Amino acid sequence: MAFGFLSDGRSLISGSVDTTARIRDVKTGELQHILNHKDGVGGLAFASDGKTVVTASGNEIIFWDAVSDRQLRTIFAAQPVNNFALSDRDRFLVSGSSSGTADVWNLDSGQSIQSLHHQGDIWGIAFARTT
Repeated sequence: MAFGFLSDGRSLISGSVDTTARIRDVKTGELQHILNHKDGVGGLAFASDGKTVVTASGNEIIFWDAVSDRQLRTIFAAQPVNNFALSDRDRFLVSGSSSGTADVWNLDSGQSIQSLHHQGDIWGIAFARTT
């Protein structure tokens, strides 16, 4: 299971092995949206615009319109994605897999621009924030 908050703290998104990501109002707990996937949801985040949700499910990194629940684009990874992180201003995304590979994606092109290798599964990724 994975969790994330919208930067203003009003919405919470949770992902599960039940193949859904659910967006809820933090104050009321009211379910606002359900995003359906083919596989369990291993990673998720709100993009910096506050209107786009990004989820990882199986080999797919999916960008969603958080208002309409419409898929905006999908990036296909070579290995199932366990988790990911978005850079400041959402220019890059790094995904981690059980194969020990962390892929750096250029989000303008949707292409992997570098692969970094570890000895085991990659479950956590973070970018250092710049000021």
